[in-house]
Amino acid sequence: MLVAICATFWLTPLSELVDLPRLLEIAHRFRANPLTPFVLVVAFALLSSVLFPINGLIAVTGLAFGPWIGATYALVATLIAAIAQFVIGSRLGAEAVTRLAGPRAEKVRGHLVRRGFWAVALGHVLPVAPFGVMNLLCGASGIRFRDFLLGTTLTMVPTALLVAGLSSQIARLF
Repeated sequence: MLVAICATFWLTPLSELVDLPRLLEIAHRFRANPLTPFVLVVAFALLSSVLFPINGLIAVTGLAFGPWIGATYALVATLIAAIAQFVIGSRLGAEAVTRLAGPRAEKVRGHLVRRGFWAVALGHVLPVAPFGVMNLLCGASGIRFRDFLLGTTLTMVPTALLVAGLSSQIARLF
């Protein structure tokens, strides 16, 4: 994945559109703001709800805060966003979420109902559905909150550490 991201950046016009040193400068200024943790939680919740890739949000957090603090902030923000989306999914109900999520949603929801924890964990690792949609489906499926939280945490801890760590290393190149 990292190779694909780097290749996309350097082999396409994207490298001309994105001024990485300038973005890093903005990120470092953002880091000094005491409201940053709150802003991150809100940004993760809103952006992942509109299908922004969660790994992109984690990568930006790693760029801005480094591997350890970035991973910690990203993990906390990701879990709070996931919990909010789970609650929204449970309030909307299966029919509404399935209609919003599209034709494959019913099949995914069926797996969640039958397999609980393991389906949540696999659903966050495999490209089954975007992060926010997966969380909505989990809430709408009626699985236990404990299974949802454990499955999400199990997959997001290594994801946050890996993505924030890699992105902070990329930042060191610039």
